[in-house]
Amino acid sequence: MTLQVGLVASNGFVIASDRKASRDFKAIPQGRVRGASSQVRKILVTPNKKLVCAFSGDDLSKNVADALVAWCPAAFASDADVENYFKATSQPFIFKNSQPENQQIIVGVAAPNVSPLWRLFYYSGSAITQPIKVCVRASTGLTDVGDFADY
Repeated sequence: MTLQVGLVASNGFVIASDRKASRDFKAIPQGRVRGASSQVRKILVTPNKKLVCAFSGDDLSKNVADALVAWCPAAFASDADVENYFKATSQPFIFKNSQPENQQIIVGVAAPNVSPLWRLFYYSGSAITQPIKVCVRASTGLTDVGDFADY
């Protein structure tokens, strides 16, 4: 299981992820499980820092994140541009993977007039992209629980 967090502030975004990767789990006698785990970078960033991808799942999400970072355009003008780029880049990888439903990528986009955080996942053989809604907490003090509202 991967733990990832995306936060949006007035001057940018933060994406964080754990680094543990587990592979080749197999049942062995006495009801135990044997497998291997390692440390992996699950966050990829374009050289111009305009796109940040945090992937979870297996090699499909890693390969898509690699492609999103490698082929990222210099700029995005709108949410539609972002959505079209994500779908066009990820769709070829889906057809090579028989079970893409356990994959997800959180993407941060640093561009004016574009949603800063996105979710890219797979359903029924298609790439689905969604801007992530952000909740803002209104608080008047350290002990105040505050109210949540859609941003």
